[in-house]
Amino acid sequence: MQRTFIWYARLCRLFGCLYISNINDKTLKTCKASWKSIYTLYALACLAMLVIFEGYSILNKIGCNVGWNCGFGKFLGTISHSVCAFEVFWSIVCLAHGSTRILKFLRGAADFEVSSGFMGPRSTVTLLFYESLTYVSSTCFCEVLLRYLKAQVTALDKLLPAITSRVELRDAAARIETIRVNVCTINELKNIVNEIWCPALVASSGSLVVLTCVAMYRSFTELHPEAMVANSYAAFCLLCFVDMVLLSDDLGGEIRYLHDAVDPDDMCLTAGRFFRLDRPLLVAMAGSVITFTVILVQTSGDLKHTMETKA
Repeated sequence: MQRTFIWYARLCRLFGCLYISNINDKTLKTCKASWKSIYTLYALACLAMLVIFEGYSILNKIGCNVGWNCGFGKFLGTISHSVCAFEVFWSIVCLAHGSTRILKFLRGAADFEVSSGFMGPRSTVTLLFYESLTYVSSTCFCEVLLRYLKAQVTALDKLLPAITSRVELRDAAARIETIRVNVCTINELKNIVNEIWCPALVASSGSLVVLTCVAMYRSFTELHPEAMVANSYAAFCLLCFVDMVLLSDDLGGEIRYLHDAVDPDDMCLTAGRFFRLDRPLLVAMAGSVITFTVILVQTSGDLKHTMETKA
Protein backbone atom coordinates (compact mmCIF):
# COMPACT_ATOMS: atom_id res chain seq x y z
CA MET A 1 0.00 0.00 0.00
CA GLN A 2 2.78 2.43 0.90
CA ARG A 3 4.56 1.81 -2.42
CA THR A 4 1.33 2.47 -4.31
CA PHE A 5 0.48 5.73 -2.58
CA ILE A 6 3.92 7.23 -1.89
CA TRP A 7 4.29 9.18 -5.15
CA TYR A 8 0.77 10.58 -4.94
CA ALA A 9 1.40 11.57 -1.33
CA ARG A 10 4.56 13.45 -2.26
CA LEU A 11 2.76 15.23 -5.08
CA CYS A 12 -0.10 16.19 -2.74
CA ARG A 13 2.37 17.55 -0.19
CA LEU A 14 4.05 19.59 -2.92
CA PHE A 15 0.73 21.30 -3.65
CA GLY A 16 -0.10 21.79 0.04
CA CYS A 17 -2.91 19.24 0.40
CA LEU A 18 -1.60 16.45 2.66
CA TYR A 19 -0.68 17.04 6.32
CA ILE A 20 1.28 13.81 6.85
CA SER A 21 4.96 14.43 7.53
CA ASN A 22 7.89 12.02 7.03
CA ILE A 23 5.88 9.78 4.72
CA ASN A 24 7.99 7.17 2.90
CA ASP A 25 7.68 3.72 1.33
CA LYS A 26 9.55 1.83 4.08
CA THR A 27 7.93 2.57 7.45
CA LEU A 28 5.02 4.53 8.91
CA LYS A 29 6.40 4.73 12.44
CA THR A 30 7.88 8.19 11.90
CA CYS A 31 4.84 9.53 10.03
CA LYS A 32 2.68 12.07 11.81
CA ALA A 33 -0.51 13.89 10.80
CA SER A 34 -0.57 17.34 12.36
CA TRP A 35 -1.76 20.87 11.58
CA LYS A 36 0.71 22.45 14.00
CA SER A 37 3.74 22.76 11.73
CA ILE A 38 5.43 25.12 9.29
CA TYR A 39 3.91 23.06 6.48
CA THR A 40 0.49 24.48 7.40
CA LEU A 41 1.71 27.97 6.45
CA TYR A 42 2.98 26.61 3.14
CA ALA A 43 -0.37 24.88 2.52
CA LEU A 44 -2.29 28.07 3.30
CA ALA A 45 -0.07 30.00 0.90
CA CYS A 46 -0.78 27.47 -1.87
CA LEU A 47 -4.52 27.64 -1.15
CA ALA A 48 -4.45 31.46 -1.11
CA MET A 49 -2.73 31.55 -4.51
CA LEU A 50 -5.33 29.17 -5.92
CA VAL A 51 -8.25 31.16 -4.48
CA ILE A 52 -6.86 34.47 -5.75
CA PHE A 53 -6.15 33.16 -9.24
CA GLU A 54 -9.43 31.29 -9.72
CA GLY A 55 -11.49 33.93 -7.92
CA TYR A 56 -10.11 36.68 -10.13
CA SER A 57 -10.82 34.65 -13.26
CA ILE A 58 -14.39 33.84 -12.20
CA LEU A 59 -15.12 37.44 -11.19
CA ASN A 60 -13.90 38.66 -14.59
CA LYS A 61 -16.25 36.24 -16.32
CA ILE A 62 -19.13 37.27 -14.07
CA GLY A 63 -18.44 40.93 -14.89
CA CYS A 64 -18.58 40.09 -18.59
CA ASN A 65 -21.86 38.23 -18.18
CA VAL A 66 -23.72 40.94 -16.24
CA GLY A 67 -26.94 41.60 -18.06
CA TRP A 68 -26.48 38.46 -20.22
CA ASN A 69 -24.54 40.58 -22.72
CA CYS A 70 -22.16 37.76 -23.65
CA GLY A 71 -24.82 35.19 -24.52
CA PHE A 72 -26.16 32.12 -22.78
CA GLY A 73 -23.21 29.95 -23.82
CA LYS A 74 -20.72 32.31 -22.16
CA PHE A 75 -22.86 32.34 -19.03
CA LEU A 76 -22.82 28.53 -18.95
CA GLY A 77 -19.03 28.67 -19.31
CA THR A 78 -18.88 30.79 -16.16
CA ILE A 79 -21.09 28.28 -14.37
CA SER A 80 -18.77 25.45 -15.44
CA HIS A 81 -15.73 27.31 -14.14
CA SER A 82 -17.45 27.98 -10.81
CA VAL A 83 -18.52 24.34 -10.49
CA CYS A 84 -14.95 23.16 -11.17
CA ALA A 85 -13.61 25.54 -8.53
CA PHE A 86 -16.20 24.26 -6.05
CA GLU A 87 -15.23 20.64 -6.74
CA VAL A 88 -11.51 21.40 -6.35
CA PHE A 89 -12.19 23.22 -3.08
CA TRP A 90 -14.03 20.24 -1.60
CA SER A 91 -11.33 17.85 -2.79
CA ILE A 92 -8.66 19.92 -1.04
CA VAL A 93 -10.74 20.18 2.13
CA CYS A 94 -11.42 16.42 2.21
CA LEU A 95 -7.77 15.54 1.64
CA ALA A 96 -6.49 18.02 4.22
CA HIS A 97 -9.15 17.22 6.83
CA GLY A 98 -8.78 13.48 6.20
CA SER A 99 -4.99 13.35 6.60
CA THR A 100 -5.34 11.63 9.99
CA ARG A 101 -7.73 9.04 8.51
CA ILE A 102 -5.39 8.49 5.56
CA LEU A 103 -2.54 7.71 7.94
CA LYS A 104 -4.90 5.40 9.85
CA PHE A 105 -5.79 3.67 6.58
CA LEU A 106 -2.13 3.23 5.59
CA ARG A 107 -1.27 1.74 8.97
CA GLY A 108 -4.33 -0.51 8.89
CA ALA A 109 -3.40 -1.70 5.40
CA ALA A 110 0.18 -2.39 6.52
CA ASP A 111 -1.08 -4.41 9.51
CA PHE A 112 -3.47 -6.34 7.27
CA GLU A 113 -0.70 -7.25 4.82
CA VAL A 114 1.40 -8.58 7.70
CA SER A 115 -1.42 -10.51 9.40
CA SER A 116 -2.83 -12.03 6.20
CA GLY A 117 0.49 -12.69 4.49
CA PHE A 118 -0.56 -10.62 1.47
CA MET A 119 2.24 -10.09 -1.06
CA GLY A 120 1.57 -7.14 -3.34
CA PRO A 121 3.32 -6.38 -6.63
CA ARG A 122 6.73 -4.74 -6.43
CA SER A 123 5.60 -1.81 -8.51
CA THR A 124 2.40 -0.32 -9.88
CA VAL A 125 2.18 1.28 -13.30
CA THR A 126 -1.59 1.30 -13.82
CA LEU A 127 -2.14 4.41 -11.71
CA LEU A 128 0.43 7.06 -12.59
CA PHE A 129 -0.84 10.59 -13.11
CA TYR A 130 -4.36 11.85 -12.48
CA GLU A 131 -5.78 15.31 -12.46
CA SER A 132 -8.31 15.04 -9.66
CA LEU A 133 -7.39 14.68 -6.01
CA THR A 134 -10.52 12.64 -5.34
CA TYR A 135 -9.80 10.36 -8.27
CA VAL A 136 -6.13 9.94 -7.35
CA SER A 137 -6.57 8.94 -3.72
CA SER A 138 -9.86 7.03 -3.79
CA THR A 139 -8.88 5.04 -6.89
CA CYS A 140 -5.46 4.28 -5.46
CA PHE A 141 -6.95 3.05 -2.17
CA CYS A 142 -9.73 1.06 -3.88
CA GLU A 143 -7.22 -0.59 -6.21
CA VAL A 144 -5.32 -1.87 -3.19
CA LEU A 145 -8.51 -3.03 -1.44
CA LEU A 146 -9.51 -4.85 -4.63
CA ARG A 147 -6.20 -6.72 -4.59
CA TYR A 148 -6.80 -7.67 -0.95
CA LEU A 149 -10.26 -9.02 -1.82
CA LYS A 150 -8.98 -10.96 -4.82
CA ALA A 151 -6.38 -12.58 -2.58
CA GLN A 152 -9.18 -13.76 -0.27
CA VAL A 153 -11.19 -15.03 -3.26
CA THR A 154 -8.15 -16.97 -4.47
CA ALA A 155 -7.68 -18.47 -1.00
CA LEU A 156 -11.33 -19.56 -0.93
CA ASP A 157 -11.15 -21.04 -4.45
CA LYS A 158 -8.16 -23.14 -3.44
CA LEU A 159 -9.78 -24.23 -0.19
CA LEU A 160 -13.22 -25.48 -1.26
CA PRO A 161 -12.17 -28.15 -3.83
CA ALA A 162 -9.70 -29.66 -1.33
CA ILE A 163 -12.39 -30.64 1.23
CA THR A 164 -12.75 -34.45 1.15
CA SER A 165 -13.20 -35.51 4.81
CA ARG A 166 -14.72 -34.32 8.08
CA VAL A 167 -11.28 -33.43 9.47
CA GLU A 168 -10.56 -31.33 6.44
CA LEU A 169 -14.06 -29.82 6.76
CA ARG A 170 -13.31 -28.64 10.31
CA ASP A 171 -9.98 -27.21 9.16
CA ALA A 172 -11.72 -25.54 6.22
CA ALA A 173 -14.27 -23.95 8.57
CA ALA A 174 -11.42 -22.36 10.52
CA ARG A 175 -9.84 -21.08 7.32
CA ILE A 176 -13.16 -19.71 6.08
CA GLU A 177 -13.54 -17.88 9.38
CA THR A 178 -10.09 -16.38 8.81
CA ILE A 179 -11.17 -15.23 5.36
CA ARG A 180 -14.32 -13.71 6.86
CA VAL A 181 -12.28 -11.80 9.43
CA ASN A 182 -9.94 -10.57 6.70
CA VAL A 183 -12.85 -9.37 4.58
CA CYS A 184 -14.36 -7.54 7.57
CA THR A 185 -10.97 -5.86 8.08
CA ILE A 186 -10.97 -4.82 4.42
CA ASN A 187 -14.48 -3.46 4.89
CA GLU A 188 -13.26 -1.34 7.81
CA LEU A 189 -10.50 0.06 5.58
CA LYS A 190 -13.11 0.84 2.92
CA ASN A 191 -15.16 2.72 5.51
CA ILE A 192 -12.12 4.87 6.29
CA VAL A 193 -11.84 5.75 2.59
CA ASN A 194 -15.54 6.64 2.57
CA GLU A 195 -15.17 8.87 5.62
CA ILE A 196 -12.37 10.77 3.89
CA TRP A 197 -13.99 11.30 0.51
CA CYS A 198 -17.75 11.24 1.14
CA PRO A 199 -18.29 15.05 0.70
CA ALA A 200 -15.98 15.15 -2.32
CA LEU A 201 -17.83 12.24 -3.97
CA VAL A 202 -21.13 14.10 -3.59
CA ALA A 203 -19.60 17.30 -4.98
CA SER A 204 -17.78 15.60 -7.88
CA SER A 205 -20.79 13.59 -9.04
CA GLY A 206 -23.08 16.62 -8.96
CA SER A 207 -20.45 18.77 -10.67
CA LEU A 208 -19.96 16.14 -13.35
CA VAL A 209 -23.65 16.22 -14.30
CA VAL A 210 -23.54 20.02 -14.63
CA LEU A 211 -20.26 20.00 -16.58
CA THR A 212 -21.48 17.31 -18.98
CA CYS A 213 -24.78 19.10 -19.64
CA VAL A 214 -23.00 22.39 -20.31
CA ALA A 215 -20.38 20.69 -22.49
CA MET A 216 -23.03 18.98 -24.63
CA TYR A 217 -24.92 22.26 -25.06
CA ARG A 218 -21.81 24.30 -25.93
CA SER A 219 -20.62 21.65 -28.40
CA PHE A 220 -23.67 22.54 -30.54
CA THR A 221 -23.51 26.32 -30.17
CA GLU A 222 -19.85 27.28 -29.71
CA LEU A 223 -16.69 26.08 -31.43
CA HIS A 224 -14.10 28.57 -30.13
CA PRO A 225 -10.97 27.22 -28.33
CA GLU A 226 -12.17 28.03 -24.80
CA ALA A 227 -15.33 25.97 -25.26
CA MET A 228 -13.36 23.08 -26.77
CA VAL A 229 -10.94 23.06 -23.83
CA ALA A 230 -13.87 23.08 -21.38
CA ASN A 231 -15.53 20.22 -23.27
CA SER A 232 -12.29 18.22 -23.23
CA TYR A 233 -11.99 18.75 -19.48
CA ALA A 234 -15.59 17.59 -18.98
CA ALA A 235 -14.87 14.47 -21.05
CA PHE A 236 -11.76 13.75 -18.99
CA CYS A 237 -13.70 14.15 -15.72
CA LEU A 238 -16.38 11.82 -17.07
CA LEU A 239 -13.81 9.12 -17.90
CA CYS A 240 -12.22 9.46 -14.45
CA PHE A 241 -15.60 9.14 -12.74
CA VAL A 242 -16.57 6.12 -14.86
CA ASP A 243 -13.27 4.43 -13.97
CA MET A 244 -13.85 5.16 -10.28
CA VAL A 245 -17.41 3.80 -10.41
CA LEU A 246 -16.32 0.61 -12.20
CA LEU A 247 -13.57 0.04 -9.65
CA SER A 248 -16.02 0.58 -6.80
CA ASP A 249 -18.46 -1.83 -8.44
CA ASP A 250 -15.68 -4.41 -8.80
CA LEU A 251 -15.24 -4.26 -5.03
CA GLY A 252 -18.92 -5.06 -4.66
CA GLY A 253 -18.61 -7.84 -7.24
CA GLU A 254 -15.80 -9.54 -5.33
CA ILE A 255 -17.74 -9.39 -2.08
CA ARG A 256 -20.84 -10.83 -3.77
CA TYR A 257 -18.68 -13.73 -4.91
CA LEU A 258 -17.67 -14.36 -1.30
CA HIS A 259 -21.16 -13.82 0.09
CA ASP A 260 -21.93 -17.49 0.62
CA ALA A 261 -18.93 -17.85 2.94
CA VAL A 262 -18.75 -14.44 4.57
CA ASP A 263 -21.39 -11.77 5.08
CA PRO A 264 -19.92 -8.29 5.70
CA ASP A 265 -21.49 -4.96 4.75
CA ASP A 266 -21.67 -3.81 1.15
CA MET A 267 -18.22 -2.96 -0.24
CA CYS A 268 -19.21 -0.31 -2.79
CA LEU A 269 -18.19 3.26 -2.05
CA THR A 270 -21.11 5.47 -1.03
CA ALA A 271 -21.61 9.22 -1.15
CA GLY A 272 -23.00 9.42 2.37
CA ARG A 273 -26.40 7.73 2.26
CA PHE A 274 -27.39 9.44 -0.98
CA PHE A 275 -26.23 6.81 -3.48
CA ARG A 276 -23.67 4.08 -4.18
CA LEU A 277 -20.90 4.24 -6.77
CA ASP A 278 -21.85 1.38 -9.07
CA ARG A 279 -22.91 0.82 -12.67
CA PRO A 280 -26.61 1.76 -12.18
CA LEU A 281 -25.39 5.20 -11.06
CA LEU A 282 -23.89 5.76 -14.52
CA VAL A 283 -27.27 5.01 -16.11
CA ALA A 284 -29.03 7.46 -13.79
CA MET A 285 -26.45 10.18 -14.46
CA ALA A 286 -26.71 9.63 -18.22
CA GLY A 287 -30.48 10.09 -17.96
CA SER A 288 -29.99 13.33 -16.02
CA VAL A 289 -27.52 14.63 -18.60
CA ILE A 290 -29.89 13.88 -21.49
CA THR A 291 -32.84 15.49 -19.67
CA PHE A 292 -31.01 18.69 -18.76
CA THR A 293 -29.45 18.95 -22.23
CA VAL A 294 -32.88 18.73 -23.86
CA ILE A 295 -34.15 21.44 -21.50
CA LEU A 296 -31.21 23.71 -22.32
CA VAL A 297 -31.61 23.19 -26.05
CA GLN A 298 -35.37 23.81 -26.02
CA THR A 299 -35.24 26.90 -23.81
CA SER A 300 -32.36 28.70 -25.54
CA GLY A 301 -32.44 30.79 -28.67
CA ASP A 302 -28.72 30.37 -29.33
CA LEU A 303 -29.07 26.86 -30.76
CA LYS A 304 -32.03 27.88 -32.92
CA HIS A 305 -30.08 30.85 -34.24
CA THR A 306 -27.06 28.62 -34.98
CA MET A 307 -29.18 26.09 -36.87
CA GLU A 308 -30.90 28.83 -38.89
CA THR A 309 -27.52 30.34 -39.77
CA LYS A 310 -26.15 27.00 -40.99
CA ALA A 311 -29.32 26.40 -42.97
